[in-house]
Amino acid sequence: MDPDPPEVPPRKKFNWLRLPWLALVFTLICLKAKEFFPFSHFPMYSRFPAASTCLYLADETDQVLFSRPTFDVASSTLKKIMGTKLKAAKKAAGDDVALDELPEAVRQKAGLEVLEWVMATHPPKDPAVIHGKLRLYELEYRVKDGKIETTRTLIAEK
Repeated sequence: MDPDPPEVPPRKKFNWLRLPWLALVFTLICLKAKEFFPFSHFPMYSRFPAASTCLYLADETDQVLFSRPTFDVASSTLKKIMGTKLKAAKKAAGDDVALDELPEAVRQKAGLEVLEWVMATHPPKDPAVIHGKLRLYELEYRVKDGKIETTRTLIAEK
């Protein structure tokens, strides 16, 4: 015969009044730590640059060549490679020169290197799409007097 099962003590109710105190203690610890999400002091998006740029490819007739369908490369990749080439040129010229203050010849050389990279690593799926030379353009967007201004600059042609 089984003896009577042991008696289970009654379950304590959760005290919901403790939660605000726990949240307050956690908040104070995070504020003391400073670099602890969500109480980070890192100003990620507190300021926006004065201008935003993007790169695109076109042919000799200025017909836009969509980089993903034509070359299977994203325009953001073109911008990153251009940035890498410009940083290398900046390092060679001396670190006291800002990237946007590099001479036009240096920017053109970097642009030619980007075009060579595109043709070497991502040749066009249909070469007949390109009429003549391949061009690399930079679009710059700025807010001026409450309106967005767009400036298009030919960087390189090959």
